[in-house]
Amino acid sequence: MNEKGISLIELMVVVAIIAILASIATPSYQKWRQKINARNTAYEIASIIKFTRAKTLERGMYGRIKWNLNEYDITACGDNNNDGNCDEIWIKKNYKGVKNCKYDTSNKQCKPAQEPDEIIFRPSGLLQGGGNQTICVISGDYTYKVRISQTTGRTWVEKQ
Repeated sequence: MNEKGISLIELMVVVAIIAILASIATPSYQKWRQKINARNTAYEIASIIKFTRAKTLERGMYGRIKWNLNEYDITACGDNNNDGNCDEIWIKKNYKGVKNCKYDTSNKQCKPAQEPDEIIFRPSGLLQGGGNQTICVISGDYTYKVRISQTTGRTWVEKQ
């Protein structure tokens, strides 16, 4: 007898093998996605900060980066007279599934801020306020810190 094709048993064995491989790979894939998401968001936020600083120097106005932690919104804007209002909106971005937190220097940990926060650049391009600024980006088990130097305005990303 000359049979063509595959039997139902052979098909079920192949499907079972694929299901086992998928169940093994899924947790690794999810962790990989969290890591990539946190890293990419941190570098994007660093780019927004650098862009805002450059725009501040170019326009000779105050630059503000505001974020709403409940809605994951980040806004970069220009403020002509430092009254807290955005006169020019340069960037508005939403980051779903990623928490942007402030770095607590007392216990050296990232923790969610209780209220909307902002970073302000003076027209000279330097940070307004005391000390360096750090924003934490958290996705799953992965945390990246975006740091800004008060004295130079330099921005960089670190993995925590």
